[in-house]
Amino acid sequence: MQGRNFKFLIIFLGIIIEIMIASSCNQNNGTKAKFEEYNIVEEVPCFKYACIDKKNKKTYKWVNGVEIWVVKDANYEFLKHVERVVKMFDAIIGIKLIFKGRHPKYTFDSIFNGIENCTKKDKNGNAPDYYVIKKDKLFREKFEGIIFAPVPDECMDNAIGYTSYLGIYTTPTSKKAVLFIAISETAINDYRYFHVFAHELAHALGLAHPSSEQLITGSTIVNPSAPDQLSPDDVMVLWYLYGSSNRKDRLYPLELFPFEGNFSFIFSYPNGTFIDTKYWQGICAIGGMYPYIAYVEKGECRLEKMKWVNCWGVIGVKDGDVCKIKVIDSVDNIKEYNLKILAGGMPN
Repeated sequence: MQGRNFKFLIIFLGIIIEIMIASSCNQNNGTKAKFEEYNIVEEVPCFKYACIDKKNKKTYKWVNGVEIWVVKDANYEFLKHVERVVKMFDAIIGIKLIFKGRHPKYTFDSIFNGIENCTKKDKNGNAPDYYVIKKDKLFREKFEGIIFAPVPDECMDNAIGYTSYLGIYTTPTSKKAVLFIAISETAINDYRYFHVFAHELAHALGLAHPSSEQLITGSTIVNPSAPDQLSPDDVMVLWYLYGSSNRKDRLYPLELFPFEGNFSFIFSYPNGTFIDTKYWQGICAIGGMYPYIAYVEKGECRLEKMKWVNCWGVIGVKDGDVCKIKVIDSVDNIKEYNLKILAGGMPN
């Protein structure tokens, strides 16, 4: 009898321990939130440029996390840039950003109303975003979260990207949000278009265009005319909404990727006149923890910090030379990249 009681005690203690472990995991790991809890939004008061609705002084924030898709027919580079910006923001903020990849059903054409609708104007003479998107379809089919799509330039009303808050609908237990992010074909064909994706995702997380009075450092990813790199201002505002991640397992490894060729420089705003200019090649950093420092470890080349995103132009002496470049983030992650010089002496 005593042995049986001891056996029952061991089983009972084992069950209690399992419950405690499960409870601890649910409390300490933000990625364990139930599927139904993702894509829920709530209103919060404005803070600096976390202020989508300036009239009512409020913005929206995601509660536990948000799922982020691209249209099914998006090309590989488009897909990778969305994945990179998702992982960049996911490493910084205290909710889970879930990159879902290509949507199994929605293609560009299936949620696009047609180019002929791009010419419609509202009472202010603008071409509103909602003429382009099949808003009712997405609501009717209960799409939740954020979906990125490439959009023809003629449907962008001189913009290179925009975030459209299609709306919020209420379920019996929560509010769900539907957002559409459009990236212009001009930006997609620009090898440095990564900053446009980051700018628009920042809007989707609750940030608006700031005024000069709202900035400390003078730079921000949501600059309306020329997005700068992700700045301490941006991190402060994002942390107001979501808190910091403070989790090593949420830290996306530091990654470097190269660019080369021409880029389109926005010469005037808001008309959005594009000037194609020969530029030099270079590298960009993503992941790790902002800010980054880059330097040349080996080879005859120099780096020039770029204004947009976290990129450096690489200026070499002779075609074919190889420069070893190292980048260090703020928590001492180090990544190196061997870049072959394609146009020695550029830029002129």
